[in-house]
Amino acid sequence: MFYLSTSQELNHKYSIVAVHGLGSAPKRAWLHKASKKMWLKDFLPEERDIKRSRIMLANHESDWSNNAADNPLGKYSEAILQGLKEQRSTKEEAKRPIIFIAHSFGGILVKRALVIASRSNDQGYRQIYEMTKGVIFLGTPHKGAIISRIGRVVALTSYWMGSSIKLLDLLDVASTHNREIGDDYLDISTELVHIDFYEMLAEQTFGIPTGIVNSQAVPRDRATIDGRANYGLYATHRGINKFPSREDNNYAQVLRRLISIVDYCRQLNEPMHEEMKKEEGRQKRS
Repeated sequence: MFYLSTSQELNHKYSIVAVHGLGSAPKRAWLHKASKKMWLKDFLPEERDIKRSRIMLANHESDWSNNAADNPLGKYSEAILQGLKEQRSTKEEAKRPIIFIAHSFGGILVKRALVIASRSNDQGYRQIYEMTKGVIFLGTPHKGAIISRIGRVVALTSYWMGSSIKLLDLLDVASTHNREIGDDYLDISTELVHIDFYEMLAEQTFGIPTGIVNSQAVPRDRATIDGRANYGLYATHRGINKFPSREDNNYAQVLRRLISIVDYCRQLNEPMHEEMKKEEGRQKRS
């Protein structure tokens, strides 16, 4: 896990964990190239409603070079859980509400991680599941992506290229594994806030000759789950998780939904903190 909060000395009330997708790295995935701004570091800590949040980047393997990792999906998800568990070692940290922000395939990893945590005998994992209060998905292929088939066969762009094709197979529209992950997640996520954002702009070439692909990499019907909140962003798949400024309309939309989850956490947290104070008082008197 990488820390992005401006100060580790702050009395953080919430944890925001960003999980990137395929073919990227933690610090590069969220960086807007033209403005050189990473919104999770440069914008979020300045927002009044987010200041008390501890912002972290998941540092999982997703490189699609010729020596790409070939681990099962569960290994990637468990690595995220383990990294987060290590950052929640104290009693106070373990009770801190968690909000995930996931881009593309990162959303599949988050769903799988929460399913693993919900079934685990490991207390740290269970607490991560119990304290996860919301997930914001940015262009996550809940129902697969047509582009994965093209990437698997053609592999003309580093975004999809690699010697391992297991994860690309998982994103195929016909993948039963992806469907099972989605079904398991729906069973254990009824109490958390789920928000899907989908791309409204087509990828012009996506590294493939113009004319072969000229549509959304993950269109609305594949980036949303029936019955869960969803909103469109005026962005491409690779731009849906990057914002140039605090004035950017896409950033404003994501921030608005993030604040709504923080408000939800705050409402849930107030009774819990009162009970913790009472318990501390009882211990002092005994």
